[in-house]
Amino acid sequence: MSAVARTPTLPDPNPSLRAIVVVPARDEASRIAACLRALAAQQGLKPSEYEVIVVLDGCRDATAAAIEELAAEEPALVVYTVELAQPQGVGRARRCGMDLAHQRLRFLERGEGLIASTDADSVVAADWLVRQLELIGGGARAIGGYIELDMREAASLTEVA
Repeated sequence: MSAVARTPTLPDPNPSLRAIVVVPARDEASRIAACLRALAAQQGLKPSEYEVIVVLDGCRDATAAAIEELAAEEPALVVYTVELAQPQGVGRARRCGMDLAHQRLRFLERGEGLIASTDADSVVAADWLVRQLELIGGGARAIGGYIELDMREAASLTEVA
């Protein structure tokens, strides 16, 4: 875990925990709710079987408040935040969250579990976690995926030369 992270004291993981999703976020107040709603809507898993760790990467906006608001709207979603005191970049933020996720899964002493990651501006499919769990159940050790751009958002992007 990065020395610059202020990690809250988290409760012990639920014994039925099967997956942890790491979401690095920097100034994503306007997008984080959609990301977390999609994670709250995961099908094929009980809420106790997965949790979300959002790593706040030196946020200067209301990302933390948006997470708290969404958590109140989706009380079954288990979501924790870790705050990096200064921006470290998405890679280090993701690693910080993955290190914490690894510690939490090791605590359960089962030798199994999924650590997944998505970006704070992404909206995952309702079967995103269960499909990954099926793949690791079949022996996969690493899983990759692709991202489909929201066409409304893609249309607003401009090319920079």
